[in-house]
Amino acid sequence: MKKTILYSLFLALITLFFLSCKSDTTIDKVLLSYEVLERIQIPLDSSVSTRTIKTQLIETDSTRILAVMPSNTMSIDFYDLKNGEKFHSIKFSTDGRHRVNRLNGFEYLNVDTVFVVNYPPAIMIFDFEGNKINQVKIEGEDQYVQSIMSTNSLPLFITQGKILGAYPFITRFWETPSKQVSDFKHIYEIDKKNDLSLAWKEFYLPNGFWDKGKVSPSFSWALKGDSILTLFNEDPRIQIFSISQNRVLDLVELQAPERFEFVRYFKRPDGNKGVLNELDKGVFRNIIYDAYRKVYYVFYDLPANPEKYVIPIYELHVVRPDFKIFVLDEKFNYLGESKFIDFEGDSYGAFVGKAGLYLPVNGEYNEYYTEDFLLFDVLHFNLTASNE
Repeated sequence: MKKTILYSLFLALITLFFLSCKSDTTIDKVLLSYEVLERIQIPLDSSVSTRTIKTQLIETDSTRILAVMPSNTMSIDFYDLKNGEKFHSIKFSTDGRHRVNRLNGFEYLNVDTVFVVNYPPAIMIFDFEGNKINQVKIEGEDQYVQSIMSTNSLPLFITQGKILGAYPFITRFWETPSKQVSDFKHIYEIDKKNDLSLAWKEFYLPNGFWDKGKVSPSFSWALKGDSILTLFNEDPRIQIFSISQNRVLDLVELQAPERFEFVRYFKRPDGNKGVLNELDKGVFRNIIYDAYRKVYYVFYDLPANPEKYVIPIYELHVVRPDFKIFVLDEKFNYLGESKFIDFEGDSYGAFVGKAGLYLPVNGEYNEYYTEDFLLFDVLHFNLTASNE
């Protein structure tokens, strides 16, 4: 009898131990409902693609304007969201004194200044009529810069009299020894007040980033006050970088119920093997700070089975059918998540406005896809949600 009592007590203690460990390390999944406050429908000319390089919302007290750079036209088109009508276009050309080569994004500041990202890497400054005012060639300090961009997931930031952009790559990826992964700077700064001088900020990948094998150094980013928050595509950590102090302040593990696993490499994979392996894992696509609701949205594409879709695997690798949006508070605490399936939204192209989160919903693999419109749903998440 004594042995039985001791054995029962032992089992109870073990159970309590594991329960206490579980409560410290696990997060319960919270499913967030959301309202679609509005569907925005923008008619397109027959020559304009629904694929975009970047969209930017411009809001005042009385107007909402959407600036769009389509993937197939040399232009930035401006639409009044009251009626969906295009009222202005900045046209670019590959010839003449105002020429560009290849457009890789933009950032609208005001009617006098539009920053346009070009290939070969340069930031060009245009006015609203398409006249080139100036340009800055982006050259690396510690590695060759192949290409730069300004997209919804990796926009240019214009703050404190500076233009900040990212080069989230290691140019010689496979040739670079793993121990040198933190030797390269990835954020450049153009000083608007100092003759557009170029400098590279002291932002590096974390020490040991490749200790367990190589993963992509690519990241998306968000701006909050003096801080830039970078989220790696294939590492569940957020770096917090101070612009004014020119240093990384913290490295925060993303907290969520999901178990994040990524493929790591010690040598270059053969053929399509790398793409197929990576399709079996998720990938982070975007982080957005919502200053109106004081939350972060983290977009996480889910694994995709290439045998289920009649889509080239390299396309599927980029355009996944299913994704989640994790909602975090300002201290990166997990508040909940919503899931979007069957290409019903675009995890790259979202942006925030006063009304809510604007999600593109007319991707070309969507069941209800149309070539005639850009479509956006304005979402508002119900943060009073129940645990699953």
